[in-house]
Amino acid sequence: ADVAAGAERYSADRVVIAAGSWSKRVRIANLPPLPVHPVRGQLLHLRWNRGPMPTRVIWGHDCYTVPWHDGTLLVGATVEDVAFDEASTIEGVRLLTTAVARLIPDAQHAALADVRVGLRPATPDGLPLIGPLAMAPTVTLATGHYRNGILLTPLTAQLVAASVLDGATDPLLASTTPDRFVRPIAHGARI
Repeated sequence: ADVAAGAERYSADRVVIAAGSWSKRVRIANLPPLPVHPVRGQLLHLRWNRGPMPTRVIWGHDCYTVPWHDGTLLVGATVEDVAFDEASTIEGVRLLTTAVARLIPDAQHAALADVRVGLRPATPDGLPLIGPLAMAPTVTLATGHYRNGILLTPLTAQLVAASVLDGATDPLLASTTPDRFVRPIAHGARI
C-alpha cells in the first residue's frame, strides 16, 4: 500500500487506519470517506472539600464519576455534536455540575479543578469499524469506537494485530466490518 502524508510518501505491505475522529479525513483510493464523525465530550475534575469522596465508580442518569489517581473526582461526560470544536463551555460545566450534585449531594461543595474535552469517533450505527476492507485488502481499520474506545482498545489491538500479522479472521469482526458502510465510488463519480 502506498501512503501519502503531506509531501511524504511511504510504502507498506499493510496499513492500519486508527485516526479516531479524524478518520474521515484519511482518503482511500476509489472509496468514499469513512463514516466517522466527532462527538465532543466534556469532563470535569473536582477537588473534594466536604464529606468522604467516592472511592468507586458511580453511574447516574446524567453523569458518572470516577475517583482519579491525583485525588480528584472525574465527572463525565457531555455528548455534543459540534464537529471538531474542542472548547469547553459554561453550559457543559453547568450540566455536569448539576448532574453530579444530584447524584452525590456533597459534590456541590467541591472545587472545579479542571475541565477536559475530547472528541469521540462515532459511526452511524454506533459500532466501531474494525477489520480489513474488501475493496482495499491491504488497509485495516481500527476506529469509530465512540464512548467505548478505552474499553475496547485491548481487544481491538488483539484483533487487528492477528489480522494484519497472521491474516487471521476472527468471527467478532463480522459485526464491525468496515464493509457495512464502505462501498466503492461509482466510475466517474467525484468526491
